[in-house]
Amino acid sequence: MLIMNDLKLIIQNIVVGNQIVVRGQHPTTVESILNVFTSFLPPNCVLNFGYLQHYEPCYACRFLGLPLNVHVPTSGQILMIDVMTAVERPRELKCFRFEVRRYPELHKLMIPLPRIVEEITELITLSKSHETETYSTALKAVIQNWSSKSISYFLAVKTMIDAASSEAKLLSILQAGENDVFVLKFFKGALSHHEKNKLLNEVQ
Repeated sequence: MLIMNDLKLIIQNIVVGNQIVVRGQHPTTVESILNVFTSFLPPNCVLNFGYLQHYEPCYACRFLGLPLNVHVPTSGQILMIDVMTAVERPRELKCFRFEVRRYPELHKLMIPLPRIVEEITELITLSKSHETETYSTALKAVIQNWSSKSISYFLAVKTMIDAASSEAKLLSILQAGENDVFVLKFFKGALSHHEKNKLLNEVQ
């Protein structure tokens, strides 16, 4: 199982758009883990290549599964998780051990954490005592809330005359902090080209 800080680090890297690489010898298990991770994002922010035999760069995909022996570059924009097991034919997730390959100088938790990281972490903790459907509904609501904030942020910034002095007030209105901006800017990518043009036309 994952320790709490490793879980928060994974979620943080996901919601700011960094690449998540899961290495393991069981493709089905690796792809199941990738599917869980992609559920923390709006659908249009997801670039999931599934399980491959070779590495793909972070600009090409955000989620990637690989065998344990495939080399992955060292980068602050890439977080690698190795899924290990001593069981020849594991049938349950508890048979696996997760190792987050973090480099202290590259992979640090933000202080304060983006609020969505805390919200998703809390949902995962609560999911152990709640039905799967309840967890899924609550997670979708969190993602939708931050997607809506991203749209509001995107629209407001476009209309600001003095962005530097107005941004702090805007973040206060959106109930967002300085480190939440990384999430808001990444989630903006969830807007389709048509939606972005429509929003821009509305504020011109």
